[in-house]
Amino acid sequence: MSVRQKKVFGIDEQSAKEILEVALSTGGDFAEVYMEETTNETLSLVSGRLEKADVSKVKGAAVRIIKGTLEVNCSTTICTKEALLEKARVLAGSFNGEKSTLEEVLNNDRINILWNEDIKHVKGNNMVESVVVENTKTGEVKEIPMDGVFVSIGTMPKTDLFREYIELTKGGNIITDEN
Repeated sequence: MSVRQKKVFGIDEQSAKEILEVALSTGGDFAEVYMEETTNETLSLVSGRLEKADVSKVKGAAVRIIKGTLEVNCSTTICTKEALLEKARVLAGSFNGEKSTLEEVLNNDRINILWNEDIKHVKGNNMVESVVVENTKTGEVKEIPMDGVFVSIGTMPKTDLFREYIELTKGGNIITDEN
């Protein structure tokens, strides 16, 4: 008698184990793959009359890795084994750097890391002069003078807003030289 394996979005137990092994391949302490499919049905009534009926479906997956006090994660609507393996590979690469590099960045007076901030606008004539940001927790909007911007959430660069202005790698990183 054979035991039938349950699959979620085509991912069976063996595939899930492979994804987790890749996620933990650079020394992560914990990894998980989260998958969700939700259907929402909404009826809107105005004065007892049906005004609108909506049905929406959300289908997606996320990979999360924790190492010590650091956490990286990403989500996707492409729920194939190959896509999740690639996400796990990219995230696991976050832990290839040495801790001393992170400490150097955090302790460098010339580098200002903005936590919980979304860039709304980059200002300047032929070069960066300032950036308008919105705090994702408080909603506060402010303009900050600066001459360089490197945007990142975890290991996935948030550089699409620059794509029409400067050359980026296939992964979305800004191409630089020694200067």
